[in-house]
Amino acid sequence: MAENNKKIKNDGRLNNCVFFNCSVDFNNDELRKNAILLEYYGIIDPEVGKGAVDFIIDYAYRNYPRELSRFLNSSENIKKYHLGQKGNQSHIEFDDFNVGNPNKEYTPYERYTMAYMAMEVIGVRAGIISPERMHDIQNEQKRKQFIMNTAIEHADDLRAIGFDEKQIETAKSEGTLPKEYNVHHKFHRYHLLDMEVDYNAPENLVIMRYDEKSKSNEFEHNRIHNFVNNEKRLKEHSGNVGKSMNLDLIWVPGSVYNPNKELTPEEVKKQTEIEMRAVFKPKDETEQKKVDKIVSSMRMAPTALYAQWWQRCGRPR
Repeated sequence: MAENNKKIKNDGRLNNCVFFNCSVDFNNDELRKNAILLEYYGIIDPEVGKGAVDFIIDYAYRNYPRELSRFLNSSENIKKYHLGQKGNQSHIEFDDFNVGNPNKEYTPYERYTMAYMAMEVIGVRAGIISPERMHDIQNEQKRKQFIMNTAIEHADDLRAIGFDEKQIETAKSEGTLPKEYNVHHKFHRYHLLDMEVDYNAPENLVIMRYDEKSKSNEFEHNRIHNFVNNEKRLKEHSGNVGKSMNLDLIWVPGSVYNPNKELTPEEVKKQTEIEMRAVFKPKDETEQKKVDKIVSSMRMAPTALYAQWWQRCGRPR
């Protein structure tokens, strides 16, 4: 880790952030959730996306075996995915999609190739993902592009949170992040707002510190999710939850989160409103009023209340 990462405080607070109140539903469809994950991570982060990849592969195998078999035997797909070629080429067969009983080890790239094939099968059969959308998924890689652009345009901000020069150059050229950093969605992909939300818009993404293994409050990304998850559980336990749930959510403005950066509340709120209006896409007056209400609800958390909030909602699971 870079030496200047010592500048980052771990005092349990989230400076330069906005709390806002929002009524959301939750996307609990496991297939859609994992498809979203696969789209988001593409083939650039095999370790993080492995659960989503295996889920999609196994889902096609168990639910659409005939369609999957026909897909694998199609001359067009054999050529497209180099099927049936032994040696150094992929030799993928129907039973290889049984995640619980694989015939051989596959490279991460081969597993993602199988997942793309599985998603095409599911899309054609179930209408969940169209072939056109599959093409977009394979080519967009918005997360990778966001990292590359941020490294080019905000290198000084990355240095301030601990990146060294080699890590910045890797982010520029490969669109990947070092350990203990992640891309965070400011408005979470599993929250439904009853209107169009551009989840992968650059205004909805921010690079921040993260530790997948500890799940502790030491890192800002973990702290945000612990806060929201615990508040959600508190609301669920209250018994007053219907289809939608009114939650306090957290918006982190900017492309790189540095809790030590000196910003006034007015600067934070102004940047947050600009980003929210770029991410939320109201189609009519009713939806516009909903966005206006969300924007008007945003507030800087009073420092005196931080301790109460983290004690009530901020503990890790």
